[in-house]
Amino acid sequence: MENNLPRQRNIEIGKALCGLSLILIIIFALLRSFFTGLFLALPIFSCGLILIFKRENVLLYCLWTIFFFADIYIRYGTGITWRLIFLTKDFLPQWNYSRLVVAWIEFIIFILLTIITIVKEKNKPIILNNKKKVFYILGWILFFVLLVPFNFNDLSIFANIYYIFGDWLRVFLYIFLITWSLRLRSHKNS
Repeated sequence: MENNLPRQRNIEIGKALCGLSLILIIIFALLRSFFTGLFLALPIFSCGLILIFKRENVLLYCLWTIFFFADIYIRYGTGITWRLIFLTKDFLPQWNYSRLVVAWIEFIIFILLTIITIVKEKNKPIILNNKKKVFYILGWILFFVLLVPFNFNDLSIFANIYYIFGDWLRVFLYIFLITWSLRLRSHKNS
């Protein structure tokens, strides 16, 4: 019974967050800005769903969710991405150094979340069969294919989708594959 109390508390907090996000959407809808309310409530609603349905590492998944939505907000609102850090040496004052600081902060948070994810997930047991081996190999192939820069000469919907989700697909694939590699390594050692 005592072990069930934190889970029950997470479910109650998750329901409260989902309710809060719906109230936020309604308030903004009444102010004739439904999509703004939806845009602002989506991270809160997502964390509420994670609290309701996920049993372990809830905080980690909520942090990744918030980081994902913050990246989308920053990317579309200001055009800042973590990839600006590669221009640090050649950065000009006309480009506004605060943009570079935000990019570095985002990158540091990303690295911390990656390390925490790998540490939390690497010791979980893994059952390896042929199907999982094939997905593991295909995952690495897809990861290296996605490293190749695609050149979109127009501002099509594909360019926008790739601009946002190409980075995130590479990030999640990398974290997943590194974690699987460490789990396989620890499984072979035991």
